[in-house]
Amino acid sequence: YDTVLLVDGSPEDAGLIALGERLLGPRFQHRHLPTADVPLLYAAADVFVHTALEEGFGLAAVEAMAAGLPVVMHDQPHFRWLVGDPRQLVDLTREGALATALAALPADAAERNRARAAELDWSALRPAYAAMYEGVLAAAGRASPAGGSNIVSSR
Repeated sequence: YDTVLLVDGSPEDAGLIALGERLLGPRFQHRHLPTADVPLLYAAADVFVHTALEEGFGLAAVEAMAAGLPVVMHDQPHFRWLVGDPRQLVDLTREGALATALAALPADAAERNRARAAELDWSALRPAYAAMYEGVLAAAGRASPAGGSNIVSSR
């Protein structure tokens, strides 16, 4: 087969699995791999499509980016920040938009994604999170504990 859609995990709408099987037949596969095996999926994939319209962070997308995969995500502010490349964003609420986005993926997406994923490493994000928590505390009129030095664990 030229293209296989592999879904890992449990979609919120179980009907999506049945729909994938009906529309794609043997070109659709559904798995639920242990976390330790997920890098094998990234290594076998050509592209990572993150279908959520919103999410708290998007760790799976960052993992795929770090593995050097082009990523397609819904075009919304948080994902714009996360991916940092508008060419990998699409309005997933529009019929046919995903197919168009997949056909137009930039050739440099894998390289750009690896670099962006490095910027999203916890050691790089820690100071920004600490500053954000400091700002929240300041806005609430409360002093941070220990002068702010322990807001975010250095783990």
